[in-house]
Amino acid sequence: MIEAIIYLLAITTAEVVTVTVQPVWGIVGHIIVLVVVIVHAALASEHRFRQLILSLALVPLVRIISLSMPLANIPQIWWYPIIYAPLMAAAVVVIRILGYSRGDVGLNFKLFPIQLVVALSGFVFGVAEYFILAPQPLIAKLTWWELWLPEHGYLSVENIGN
Repeated sequence: MIEAIIYLLAITTAEVVTVTVQPVWGIVGHIIVLVVVIVHAALASEHRFRQLILSLALVPLVRIISLSMPLANIPQIWWYPIIYAPLMAAAVVVIRILGYSRGDVGLNFKLFPIQLVVALSGFVFGVAEYFILAPQPLIAKLTWWELWLPEHGYLSVENIGN
């Protein structure tokens, strides 16, 4: 348990460095945490403890991927699939290494009412976040074409053929 708290403090420190000092140094901190977590998981003797530590490897990986992707010339609407596709692949690898089945990670309908409440809570939190942040829209009109190729960005309709 003390190791989990140490990892929490290390990840928090790397986040603070990312925000207050320099993102590059924050990435370095997250890379160090990631390497230590993977080595620790490989050397851990107790299986349940190894599972916890290996699953913690995904946390610094989120920041490493999100901060190191060159997304400047790509529309913001595409940032999310670009960042989270490798993270989803890493999560699938961790699930397979740990020997979990679909049911073990909640990909079933056994607890459907609870899963529905959790899913609907995302809408509640999303609406609250929208009112707190008041973001600018990513697309001008809600159409399939706008979702696929937003007007304001590198892959926009205006830039095709230029």
